[in-house]
Amino acid sequence: MPSSGPPSKAQQIKALNATETPIDEVYANVLVYGSAGAGKTVELLKLAQLVTPADKEIIFFDSAQGMVAGRNHPGVLDRVRRFQFKGVSQLAAIAIAIEDEAEGYENVGTIIVDEVSSIAKEDLSTVVVARQAAGKLTDYEGADWPGYNANLERVSRELRKLYKLPINILLSSHMRDSEPKGLGHTLKRPSMPPELAEVGNGLVHVVAYMSASVREKNGNVSYTHTLQVHPTTLVFAKSRVGGLPIKTTPDDFNAKMVEFVQGKIEITEEEEISTDDTFLGIEAEEG
Repeated sequence: MPSSGPPSKAQQIKALNATETPIDEVYANVLVYGSAGAGKTVELLKLAQLVTPADKEIIFFDSAQGMVAGRNHPGVLDRVRRFQFKGVSQLAAIAIAIEDEAEGYENVGTIIVDEVSSIAKEDLSTVVVARQAAGKLTDYEGADWPGYNANLERVSRELRKLYKLPINILLSSHMRDSEPKGLGHTLKRPSMPPELAEVGNGLVHVVAYMSASVREKNGNVSYTHTLQVHPTTLVFAKSRVGGLPIKTTPDDFNAKMVEFVQGKIEITEEEEISTDDTFLGIEAEEG
């Protein structure tokens, strides 16, 4: 029977050595948020194809049936394994499977979570049902503060486990307009509790707001997609990838991220973007 005592010195040193990683090892850790139909899912699928090594697979956790959008874009579903999201325990299980190189998970290079905001809301419902079953809430009550805190801890813990893996982690989220205290106007930001958003923001290299504008000419409809990766008056964003402008196209962004994971672009510290009052950081770039 294995000992339940503290680990030996040799075991501690072995565990320490297992955490050593190459200095130049960098992965794409990106959160893209925006309204429904903005193109978030397709953008992450395209990005995954570019940053995932050719001999690696892509795991797609689908909480909103969003993967169907990829059918209209040849190649974006290649080597993708789709998992229907059922609960945050799946995120814990995939972290264990990849870390232990379990059979069938030895070659995972990227995980896409679509959408982390929906996953957080679904888990909150799970917590509420459990608290009702335990007699902590009546069937007619919504989440209480202990429930919110449990939900925050559960989802945050599993996200942190994912980000410890030596792979790319790509997240999508719905958007919401909030009015932070003292700001005086609404701010576009990922649709999740501020505490959970703070966890995600601290772990990723880029938080990008994605928007789409529609143009019709001679009966033909075209879409212009834009990613904003630096914060402005009305938009929350973040970038630690050098050389990115305030707003960019998905293709240019993806090309920069490829250079980033290849070590051709340095990680930079986020600097406040100075803009005049006429630039609010929402309107799409028109070509």
